[in-house]
Amino acid sequence: MLTRFGFPIGKLFGIQVRVDLTWILLFGLIVSVLTTDIFGDFGLDRGAAIMLSVATALLFFASLLAHEFGHALTARAFGIKTRQIVLFLFGGVAQIESDPRKALHEFLIAVAGPAVSVALAVVFGALWWLTSETIAPPLSQALYYLGSINLILAIFNFIPGFPMDGGRVLRAAIWGVTGNYLTATRIASWFGQGFGFFLMGLGAIGMLLGWFDLGSAVLYGFMGWFLAGLARQSYRQAQITDALHPYLVRDLMRPINVVVPSTLDLEDIVELYFRRVRTDTFPVVEGERLLGYISNTDAERHEQRQWPWIQAKEIARPYRREDGVDPDMDAFAALQKIAAGPTPRASIPVFKGTRLLGHIFAQDLAALIARGRAGQGG
Repeated sequence: MLTRFGFPIGKLFGIQVRVDLTWILLFGLIVSVLTTDIFGDFGLDRGAAIMLSVATALLFFASLLAHEFGHALTARAFGIKTRQIVLFLFGGVAQIESDPRKALHEFLIAVAGPAVSVALAVVFGALWWLTSETIAPPLSQALYYLGSINLILAIFNFIPGFPMDGGRVLRAAIWGVTGNYLTATRIASWFGQGFGFFLMGLGAIGMLLGWFDLGSAVLYGFMGWFLAGLARQSYRQAQITDALHPYLVRDLMRPINVVVPSTLDLEDIVELYFRRVRTDTFPVVEGERLLGYISNTDAERHEQRQWPWIQAKEIARPYRREDGVDPDMDAFAALQKIAAGPTPRASIPVFKGTRLLGHIFAQDLAALIARGRAGQGG
């Protein structure tokens, strides 16, 4: 369950790592369990037990990061970027920008994370076996815990509940057999939703039969609800990807031949451009030189009584490559760009070098996605 609240903790291999605030709950829970149930029987004073628990929990989360970097770096090898890696209530997630284009790539990216976890389980297990007779029992127990939890992490992630790693392996297998990415995603999503409903049912039945206390039952139910919802959402995302995949930005953009002279005042810009042309961004030019561009949000920053005395060149935002998209970018990446930020934009400019070619509109992409879903049967 990701929230909008969190903070970055740094970059590794050029990928930002962020901690969601829900992670603090998980970290506190793990430290509490380690202090009470794992290290509480070794005669340590409470301060030492807490310090060892914190160190062990941090190593566990370092293991989670290694798992996610397994996915991210394998995806990078196939030309797929990762926006960020986030630690949150249920562990970690590598937010990969797009799905792979080949079933084999999907398989390798999916198994990379669990492979890292198995390798870490072997390392910690070997350290425990080699040092169990020579180091203090609490430290030996920490190594045993880290080896065990990494092995459990790998096994759990291989459950075929999409979009977990095992579910992605299942999708890769079905995709490879059928040759149809969307059909494979739909079937894998059914398994993911089924596993989510299984967890919810297990929590309810376990509480009724006395297997779990209320807290554990609620945790199972909440995790199942989260995974089932994520499976449905992942299939909808796949529908969007499938609908937009054949198109580049140049195929869908609306060319624009309207420019704003640099000396035109804001009052005329609003009247002649924003109220008459269905576009929210225009290039500002001086002769043939592009100064930047102006949008309706620029007008809203100034009081209306000041508009007659403000010229376009005074408030034009300088051209920045990151503000627009390239005509050869794929349409799905453009959609992500439109949706990025605190509030989605109606359109974004399309630039080739410093030349504004046109705009690509969210409503055009939405119409294309709707047609794709209709063709897929919903």
